[in-house]
Amino acid sequence: MIKNRMEWYMENRQLLNPFQYGFRKGRGVQDNLGALYSKVAASVAVNEFAVVVLIDISSAYDNVVIPKLSQRLSEYGIPLDLSDLIFSFIRDRQICVIEPSSGCMVGPKPAYKGLPQGSPLSPLLFNIYCDPIKNIVGEDVLLLGYADDYALVGTGSNVDIIIDQLNSSIDNLTSFLQDNGLHLSVNKCKALLFREGRELVSCHRSILVNHSPLTWSSQIMYLGVIFDRNLSWKPHVNMISMRAQKGINILRSLCRTWWGAAPSTLLLLYRALIRSHLDNGSIFLSRCSKQVTLQLDRLQYQALRIALGLMRSTPINVLLSEGRECPLATRRLWLAHKWVAKLLSYRNPVIHIIMELHDTFLRDPQYWRRSNIPAILEAYQSLSQKLNHILLLPTLPCFMIGMDTLASPLFFTEFDLSKQNNNKAEFARLANLKFPNYTHFYTDGSKDTSGRVGYGIFSPTIAKVSASLPSYFSICAAEIWAIKEALRLILDQSFRRVVIFSDSKSALLKITQTAISAHSDLLSLQTKRYVLQAVHSGIAIALVWIPSHCYIPGNDTADRLASMGRYIEPTNHPQADFREFLPEIKSNLWISWSTEYSRLGQHKGVTYHSSIPAPLKKPWFNTFTTCPRDIITTITRMRSNHFLTMAHLHKIRIKEHDRCECGETQDLWHIFFVCTQNQANIRSLHTSIHRMNKQQGPLSLHEILFEYLNIHNLKALHSFLTSSHLKL
Repeated sequence: MIKNRMEWYMENRQLLNPFQYGFRKGRGVQDNLGALYSKVAASVAVNEFAVVVLIDISSAYDNVVIPKLSQRLSEYGIPLDLSDLIFSFIRDRQICVIEPSSGCMVGPKPAYKGLPQGSPLSPLLFNIYCDPIKNIVGEDVLLLGYADDYALVGTGSNVDIIIDQLNSSIDNLTSFLQDNGLHLSVNKCKALLFREGRELVSCHRSILVNHSPLTWSSQIMYLGVIFDRNLSWKPHVNMISMRAQKGINILRSLCRTWWGAAPSTLLLLYRALIRSHLDNGSIFLSRCSKQVTLQLDRLQYQALRIALGLMRSTPINVLLSEGRECPLATRRLWLAHKWVAKLLSYRNPVIHIIMELHDTFLRDPQYWRRSNIPAILEAYQSLSQKLNHILLLPTLPCFMIGMDTLASPLFFTEFDLSKQNNNKAEFARLANLKFPNYTHFYTDGSKDTSGRVGYGIFSPTIAKVSASLPSYFSICAAEIWAIKEALRLILDQSFRRVVIFSDSKSALLKITQTAISAHSDLLSLQTKRYVLQAVHSGIAIALVWIPSHCYIPGNDTADRLASMGRYIEPTNHPQADFREFLPEIKSNLWISWSTEYSRLGQHKGVTYHSSIPAPLKKPWFNTFTTCPRDIITTITRMRSNHFLTMAHLHKIRIKEHDRCECGETQDLWHIFFVCTQNQANIRSLHTSIHRMNKQQGPLSLHEILFEYLNIHNLKALHSFLTSSHLKL
């Protein structure tokens, strides 16, 4: 509670360094990496120097001077009573240590400095303690911080001037740290000079830390991402490839082609253990050779083949579709759009550095088109067209709304009604029982497949509102908007008791949340503030959830009003939270991938593409949770048209001929229909399939694999192959 209130105070007043991203809501490692990459890439693109110095503070948390911290809190206006309460926890602590050689515990001994490890307050207190660093660095030097990890970035056309500026800033930083009981670890500090086409030895000057020169590095690792001097990304991709390979080895240990964990489970492990590494720093990949990105793609394909049990000859478009995965290039664009949209919405200072990078693209597009353009630039270009519609805020919404609103508990009631014709009487009984003499308001939101959005408000004899919203609003946002507008009507009139009925539980959950969360949106928080404002005005307000389409007259009227509102021309175009635009962006990226899938399907996986003209949005086997792995693998191979028949093995040059033991070409048609040496099993299979699918009539193998997938058909096919001693 103390941490939440102090954090809200600091963020609400925007007192902390805007380039400090450690342990702050709505900020993270990616912001640091994006700022550093964009600053360096913008300089390299215009043939200038960029110098990065990584600063390591030795035992930073353990050496915080408590009296200095107390003084800092006072300077930032933290109330004395709160400061005293905090220091009662961290002052006069007793600590014990274990002697490594003997294993015996030594202590307890008094700890007169340092912040307690593991305390939720410690990261915030350390950020406050080191916050004045932002004022001692030169104007031409960018200081990036993530807790106690700092990076200094200097750029320009004259490397000597850059080094002088950095050395001056480091001297000031060293003096500040010494005055506050901290010191730098020279051995862990790194320096790297970026300049396209220049050799590292061309710089004869050095960065000085505590008067000791730093050796120029050929690469540095910052927050888990390796930057090399040419921004080739080869060292970084090699590193994440090694880490991803360990996840692939875990997949191998959990399955083989015909036995082991279910493909749906392995796909979850792939996303957690492998794709997470492939995503690390991926949105910044640019100006690297195609072999670098291909290295990541091959790891994705390898993991999916293991999870699905597919052959190595399976085309990539088939592999991705069956696993419900998009190419990594498409995923990088999706991740970049989400990140850049958040930067734009909350006016993160990193966005200004990305804009500088974008300016270099506009001045010299040929420089970037010689290789792949970074995903963040493509995302910025796309999102900049929506700036008039995205709600731009100075900070997170949870730090803009008063703490009294955030912390005030708010609840809603649920009416447990079934979707029956007689709910009118039951609803009236519950409403009169729980909310007697209350004025009823019904709200609803609506959105159709063409993107038209409307909302409706209905109160018998009092209000009947129907209006539209811009197409980028979601149904949930429209529901919350309707509740907010109903509250405004209630506040304008002299009601004493009001109950608002809504059939959107997600909207009510967002309005009534009390957590200080970076995921909160301004519309929900403003609506909650309206509810509390009504309560403070003496109006008894109740929120009630009712199931949709359960024959409640008032709710049905609100639903009709919302549907009518979709066709009303909008009178205004309110801005929306950036998350409202993400579904459209995701849909557009999926369409782009579908187009590429269709293009590939013209010459790769042609048979599969003729049956599945668009990539699957979920794996076909997700509904068969109890189906053994060998059945799923067999059917997936048959769907892919890449299997262990003699005809296919001969085609890919593994077998010398394509003949079955009966002398005919062994393909699927031969195995399931005409093999003269297996007629008994073939007749048994056909009888079984016909008996289980009488309503559909005679089914082809294609229809069984793609149109009439059910567990009985799958087991029948697998039983046939088992009795025929065949594995596909």
